[in-house]
This record gives sequence, structure tokens and C-alpha cells, in this order.
Amino acid sequence: MMKENVVKSRIICLTAVDYFIKNDVNLILAVFPSEKGNMESSHFFSVLFFFSCVMSSSLGAYTLYLDPKAGLNKAFFVLCISLSLWAFGFSICVSAQNQELSLIWRRISVVGWGSFFSILLHFSLILTEKKNLLNKWWLYLLLYFPSVLTMYIYGISGSAESKYKLIHTVNGWINVPNSGFNSFFNYYYIIFCIVSAGMIWLWGRRASARSSKKKARLILSWIIATLIFASFTDIVASTFWKMPLPQLAPFIISMSLIVIYYAIKKYGLMKPEKIINAEETILNESTRGNIISYMAFAMFACGVINFVSFFLFNMTNDLTPVILTSIAVLFLGLVILFVKWMPIAENKKDIIYFVVNVLAIPIFTLRFIETGSITVWAFPIIFVIIALVFNQRIILASLGVSIISTQILGWFITPKVNVEINAQDYLARILFFLVVLWLAFYVNKLYIRRLRENAEQIKLQKLISKISSDFITANQMNLEQKINQALEECGRFFEMDRAWIYLLDREQHRVTLPFAWYRHGLIVSEAIECPGAEDSILMNQISEGKIIHTKSEICLPIAGNGQILGSFGIDSRRIPKKWREDQIDLLKVIANILGDALTKVQAEREIKQLAYYDHLTKLPNRVLFQDRVTQAIHQAGRIQKMLAVIFLDLDSFKTVNDTLGHEGGDELITKVGQELLECTRKTDTVSRFGGDEFLILLNNISDYQDVMAIADKIMGLFKEPAVLRGKEFFVTASAGIALYPIDGQDTETLIINSDIAMYKAKEKGKNQYALCSSEMKEDIRNKMILKNSLFRALEREELLVYYQPQVHLPEAKIIGMEALLRWKHPELGMVSPAVFIPIAEQSGIINTIGEWVLKTACRQNKIWQEKGYPPVRMSVNISVNQLRNPNIVGQIANVLQETGLQPKYLELEITEGSAINEANIIQVLNDFKKLGITISIDDFGTEYSSLNRLKNLPIDRLKMDMHFVHGIEKDEKDRAITKVIINLAKNLDLEVIAEGVETEKQVQFLSQNMCDEVQGYYFYRPMPAEEIEELLRKPCANIL
Repeated sequence: MMKENVVKSRIICLTAVDYFIKNDVNLILAVFPSEKGNMESSHFFSVLFFFSCVMSSSLGAYTLYLDPKAGLNKAFFVLCISLSLWAFGFSICVSAQNQELSLIWRRISVVGWGSFFSILLHFSLILTEKKNLLNKWWLYLLLYFPSVLTMYIYGISGSAESKYKLIHTVNGWINVPNSGFNSFFNYYYIIFCIVSAGMIWLWGRRASARSSKKKARLILSWIIATLIFASFTDIVASTFWKMPLPQLAPFIISMSLIVIYYAIKKYGLMKPEKIINAEETILNESTRGNIISYMAFAMFACGVINFVSFFLFNMTNDLTPVILTSIAVLFLGLVILFVKWMPIAENKKDIIYFVVNVLAIPIFTLRFIETGSITVWAFPIIFVIIALVFNQRIILASLGVSIISTQILGWFITPKVNVEINAQDYLARILFFLVVLWLAFYVNKLYIRRLRENAEQIKLQKLISKISSDFITANQMNLEQKINQALEECGRFFEMDRAWIYLLDREQHRVTLPFAWYRHGLIVSEAIECPGAEDSILMNQISEGKIIHTKSEICLPIAGNGQILGSFGIDSRRIPKKWREDQIDLLKVIANILGDALTKVQAEREIKQLAYYDHLTKLPNRVLFQDRVTQAIHQAGRIQKMLAVIFLDLDSFKTVNDTLGHEGGDELITKVGQELLECTRKTDTVSRFGGDEFLILLNNISDYQDVMAIADKIMGLFKEPAVLRGKEFFVTASAGIALYPIDGQDTETLIINSDIAMYKAKEKGKNQYALCSSEMKEDIRNKMILKNSLFRALEREELLVYYQPQVHLPEAKIIGMEALLRWKHPELGMVSPAVFIPIAEQSGIINTIGEWVLKTACRQNKIWQEKGYPPVRMSVNISVNQLRNPNIVGQIANVLQETGLQPKYLELEITEGSAINEANIIQVLNDFKKLGITISIDDFGTEYSSLNRLKNLPIDRLKMDMHFVHGIEKDEKDRAITKVIINLAKNLDLEVIAEGVETEKQVQFLSQNMCDEVQGYYFYRPMPAEEIEELLRKPCANIL
């Protein structure tokens, strides 16, 4: 039965179409008046539905274009296609010639309105991400069974005709529902709309993203508005109020699709519009403006052609329709120009252009549909040609939909027409094809120009690649060559006359021109000239990083490390050149490459500066100096010349540092370095060795006289005071000189020997220079041997402690011992303390040795006491280095505790210099006194003593220097000084001891002048502990 109904329905459809084709249906839309009759309202609704068809299909195509693989986009596309089928069917049936034809298209349209609401629910399921449901096969059965049933009942079944009640009104064929809300379809679409709305409402409520909530509200408002207004026009108005209106649901739904489009653009629904790369577009800003102007001109031309052709050849006919059509087309051209000048985004302008083009096609096509002229169907070619240059294919696709839909509509409106061609048609065709050819030539010009630009870009990119690869190996040695080569390649590529690089000299506040190229044959007056410091405009433009752009010149900033280094420019002196944006962008890349190369080389220079030059004086440092000496040695060996190395050290540098601080000291070092440069030859090298020390290399020395002449000139620099911060400082220097090949044949040896000579100059009184000699080198060699041996002497038990008794003159008995250090070298024998003690102090080992001597002496004194010998005082010398040890007090306290010696039997001897000059000496001595230790000043009278300082020192005795004792017998002055020292001690309530007593006359003089104690060879020489023990065994006797 169903099969028979289907066959019957197909026969009815074919019969209707054949009838439709064979009869001349004279249906011209109301907005396009014809010469055969007046408009009917049905034509207005046909256009309305047709517009809905175009709009919905265009939006569907647009969303599919955004992302053709996304399920949501596919579902929405199918939804729009079903709506367009719905609208297109209504567009035909509402203006059909008879009821039978209207019924056929009403049944065809059921494919759209029968499936729309199932697809809507499917779209809602995808939107709300119901993935679990969408994986169930039975869901699709529930979704599409109502739609299939609707299409069968209202379209295919034999009883489908009974479901419609078509009546003809002034508004066309209108269907009056038979059963209102009780019909199956009404329940189907209302339920599906409510379910879709409910799902979207829940989705929006649960969504955390603000954009998702807004999307949900927009789509929900679209569904609710559609449901209310469509139900009103299709059910309420037609059933209850009997309003003679067509069912406007497809039009209302298509209009409400604006909400979906807004959601796409505003919130990225169904993925945002693809970003168009500017490099991939055919139209740039200028060509876009031109093509839009030409589009408007084409509209004006078509309007004029329409009026002129009819005016010349149909003067007897009514020109009102012609004038109206021409005005409509001219109005569209004005809209295009107006939109071009509006301050809105380009993508929005494209949409308006697209709408104008879509509207223009049916206006012209339907206006001349009755003539069947070739101009009618060829007219859209103009818009197709224009659409070719737009980067958005949606424009071309929408035009295609509009063209095909318009032709189909014209087919049904005027299925058959006799074509009559006259002069009017030929003129219109000629003018039309002139417009088409004009636009085609322009579009062809755009493509050719774009192809040339692409080819040029490829060449320029190859140039950039070559320049970039060349600059990978750029360094200080080849930078100039590579930059000049790059400038030449850029100049020749762009066919320019000149290319250059300006660099900023920020210290000098000027612009320099280190690199330049100009075309061969360019006259001198046209060559590049570097602007001077007075060119403040150029200086400011370059420093601000501005692009200087004129008709024939372009100048781009060169940047590196976050600052502007200079500018790169090219220009033409012959013909002006118009620079494109893509060319400027690629030139920026070249400027960046140049900036990176300059930055890289500058970094190399800075690294080299740090590695080979002193950061303060900018003079060569030790590394570079050694390298230059090595080279000079090779050269001197070839030319049989000598060279000299001068080691110079400032004598009074500490005074400047203490007075002006380190900044003042740095200023002095810099000043001395510059003066040394000025007084030496250009072939010589002045280097800062470190601190206040300088090294000077003198090349091409013939004899000693050359060296001494330059040395005298150098020492002459220090005869005048140095002015620092408005103050004068008399600074002297000591220098040592070593000659090649006499004093060494390698760099290190020459520097060492010049250092030796410098110290000898200091020993001779400073402010002078000394030439290195064999005696100096031998003395240093011996000291080095002693120094190396001294570090091992303690662990090898080569150090010994001797003791020299101290005698109390009034009682004539031994009351104390002085511990004296001795060194028994395995090869050199007994080494004098005057030799190795200074070495120990210089090397710092004196602290370790001094602690050992202190501990040994205290332990030995304790041993003697434990053996029952009379207790004596043990005197131990403390060096200035030991006194500077912040833990010296604790160290001595530990020794006393470890050895068990009572503090009163320990006396510490300090030199006069350390007692007077050391800053914290009083605090240290007070701490010693707190331990119960006695203190004496050794070698008193040999240095400058402040009596005010002396009276505040917590000391117990003064130890008179042996030089005064030795002069007692032969010098009246020494006797006088001896008396003064003894009287000074007595007046300060101090005891006095004289050392170095060797004769009886010396003893008598000291005894007569009330000297308390004596020590010397007259009584006892320094002895080892065993001999002292034998001495202590003897009963006390008057040793005098």
C-alpha cells in the first residue's frame, strides 16, 4: 500500500512540474515591476522566503568554512540547509499559479520543516557536550523518527493532500491547519524545542566560563523567540484569528539566526574566524580601496547603462520601472562607497559588500527575467570576478548560492520566454562586456603584480638567508668586509645608488659613518657624507629608533641589547622608489641581522677588553703584557737588540687611599697610567700589573744609556705633586729594570728580576730605580731556598730554642731567660736569625713558628721549676704579625694552661715600632696584663717613640738597644742616651734592662747609673736547655 502511495505521489509531482514548465507563469515580484501587470502581495512573501533561503544557507556555509571537521559545525550546517529548503519551498508555493502546484511545493518543503527540529535537538546535544548519549545508537532513532514520520505523513503518503487546506488570498496560497495544537507536527516541534532549550539552559547554568554562559543565553533566547513568534504566525494567527498570512516560521527563524552569527563573532561559537595571514592576501590596503571603488563604479555604470539603453530605444514606453531599477543600483553603489569610508573593521566591511552583491544579483536578474536576455544571466560574472581577489571564500560561496538560487527562482517564475534581440540589447551587451573586461584587466593586473611581489620576496628572502649565513662567522677581523658586502648586495638588489650604516657615538654625542657603499659612477657630490655632531635632528631620529621614510630613501634603526646602535639606510638619487610594507619588513630583518652582528662583535671587544685590558686604566693587563714581551723577545732576537722590562711601584699610595678613599686611589692610578703612556714611545707598552704596580716594556734598546734615559724620564714624573680633588700629594715611586738577554731570556724571568730590582731600589731609600744585577739574583735565589726550607724546618725538627740568662745587677744573680730561636739547616748549618726571621715574617710562617717557640719556652721553664731549680722569668719575643692575630690573647692563655706555667713567669717582648704604631696595641697589652703576664719593649731607642703614647702603655720594663750599650766606651753621646733611657724608665716607674753587654766597663757604667738588669756575652752566651740546666744546678754566687 505504501509503495503504491509513493508511486502515486511521484506521478503527481512529475505531472505538476510538466504543467508548470509548459505554461507561461507571469510572476514578477512586486519590488520589480513589469510591463505586463501590477504586483501582488504574494510576490512580496516569495521574495521574503527566498531571502531567508539565501541567508540561512550562507550562514550554514560560513560555519562549515570555519571548521569543516567539527561535529558542531556540521550539525549547524545541516540545520541551515533544512531551513533553506523549508524557505525555498515556501517561496515557490506561496506564489504558485494554482492550488495543485502550490500543494506540490508545500509537500516538497516538508523535507525542511519536518527535519529541522530533530536536527536542532541533535545540534543542542553536541553543543552541550552530551558525548555519552551521542554514542548510543538508539538516540538517533528517537531523534529522527518524528522527522521521518512527519515527512512521510505530510509529504509522501497518499493521504498527504488531506493534511493541507490551501486557500488563495491577496497574500498568496495560505495553509489553514486542520487540527491546530492537536496535530502530530505541533506536538513534535514544541516538545523538541522545549527539550533543546532545557538542555542549553542547564549547560549555561553549569558552565564555569563566562563566555559559555553568554553563548547559552544567546542560543536559548534564539530558540524561545523562534518558538513563540513562529507558533504565533503558524498556529495561533491562522487557526484562531483567521489572519490571511502565510506561515512565516522560516523567515522568523532565519532572521533570528543573527543571534547565532553574533555568538560566532563575539564569543567564538563553533570556533572563531580563521586569522588571515597578511602575506597570503591578494589585497593590501591600497588595492582593497581600489577594488571597492571599482565595484561602486561598476554599480554606477550598470545603472547608467540600464537607463541609457532603454531611453534611446524605448522612448515611447513607460520609463518608470527603468528609472526605479537604475536608482536602486545607483543606491547600492553609494552604499559601497559610504561603507568604504566608514571607520569600521575590514571584515565587517566585507560582510556589507557581500550583502550588497547578493542583493544586486536578484535585482537585475528578476528585473529582466521576461526578456530572457543573455545579459541577465551573465550579469553576476562581474561580482564573481570581484570576489576572486578576496581572501575569504565565503564571499564567493555566498555569491554562488545567490546566483543559483536566483536562476532557479527565475526558472519557476518564467519557465519559458521568447528572446528578441535588438539594438538596445547589443548596446547593453557591449557596455556590459566593456565593464567586465575592465574589471578582468584590473584583477589580472593585481594577480600579476602579486606574482611579481612574491617572486621579489623569494629573491629578497634568499638575500636575507645569504646575509644571515655570512654573518654567522662575523668577528672583529672580518666585520667590515661582511658589512660592506651586505650593503653592496642590498643596494644592487633594490637598484639603489647608495647604502650606508650610521652608528651612534653616545660618548661624543655624534653620529659616525663607518660603513658605506655607493653605485659605481656616482659623482663625488652625491656620495654619502657623514653628519656631524651639529646635526641634532638626525641624531635624535636615529637615537629614538624612528624609520626615516621618503620617496627615494629609507632609513631603519639598528638595535642591540635593548638600545639603538645606529641606522641602516638605502636610497636612490636617480628615480624615486615607492616602498611596500613587505619590503620594509624584510629590510627590518636585515637591520636586525646587522644589529646582531654589531652586538656580537661589540661583545667580543668587551670580552677582549676584560681579558686583556685593565678595567680601571684601560691599559694592557698582565696577560697582554706577557704576550707582547714574548713577541718582543722574538723580534729582539732577530734584530740583535735588547729590550727592557721596568717594574714600577708607587711608594706612597697608601697615604692617598687613606686620605681620599679608594676612589681617590683609583684616580691616582689612572693619572699615573696616562702620564706613563705620554712619557714612553709608541712602540713601548705600559701595563698595570695590579694594585699600585705598573710594568713597562721598552723595545729596540741598544745599550744601557737608552734604558737609563727613559728611566730618568719616568722617575721625573714624580718630582711634581699630583693634584687630586684640589689637594696636592707628593707621590714617589721605586722601579726595577731587567734587560733581555742579560737578566733573562723569557717573559717570566724578566718580570721576576725587574721585581727583585724594584725591591732593592726600595731598600736603598725609595724614589729611585735600580738595574738588576747578578748579586741581586743570587741573593734572591738564596732567600728562595731558605724560604722553601723554612716551611719544612719545623716538621723536620731543624728549629731550636736557645736561652740567654738575664742578670739582676744589684743582686748579681740570674733572674730571667730570653728564649732565642735558632735554625740548624742540614746543608747550610746554623742560619742567623737576622736572615731567616724577616723571611718568616714576609711569608707569614712566623705565626706558626712563634707559637711553637712560646710553647717550647714555657714548657722548658716549667720543667726547670719541677726539677727544683730557682724559678726564673722567661722572656719570649712576639712579632708584629702575631700581635695582629685577633686570637693572640687566647692562644697565649691556652699555652699557659697547656704547659702549666704560672703567668708571672712569662714575659712578652714587643718591638718599639709595634708598641707605637699598631692601632689596637693598648687593648691587646691590657688583655695580656689581665692574664698576669709582664711586658717589655725590645730594642728601645731605635725608632721614633711618642712619649705621650709610651706613658699610656701597660708595660713593665724597657729593654735598651745594644747599639747604645756598645757605644758606652767610645761615644759620649751614647753614654748620655743610655743615662736618659735609664732615667726615663725610673721616672715612669719602669725597670730597665740593657742587652748586648760584652765588657766590664759597660757593666760598671750601667751599674753606676742604676740599670736594673743586663744581658750579654760578658755574662752568658745563648745556650741550649741542657747547658742552662747545668748552670742552674750551681749554687747562687756573685757572678760579678
